[in-house]
Parts: sequence; structure tokens; C-alpha cells
Amino acid sequence: MTTKTFKEEFRKRTKSIDNIMIEAMFSDYVLYKKGKRNGVLFDNKPLLVSTET
Repeated sequence: MTTKTFKEEFRKRTKSIDNIMIEAMFSDYVLYKKGKRNGVLFDNKPLLVSTET
């Protein structure tokens, strides 16, 4: 379970990155960049998926 405090801190640290969206999913959060799923916030840790640029 990811806390709202961790999510807000993560949002503050990534606000300079364009098109980042965080969506609640059960007790954790999914990370999107430009509408594509790029990772999750899981147990207060960001887990990112490797994507092509």
C-alpha cells in the first residue's frame, strides 16, 4: 500500500516533467506519461517500466 503522503511527495519531485499523471488503482498508484502506463507507486516505491524513446 502506498501512502498519499508518498504520492504527493513523488508528484512534487516530478512536477517539472511534462505530461506525468498519477491515477489511483486499488491501494497503489499507476504512473502515466503522455497517456501510456510507465510504472506504479507500490509500497512507497516507484517501479518503472523500461520503454523505448
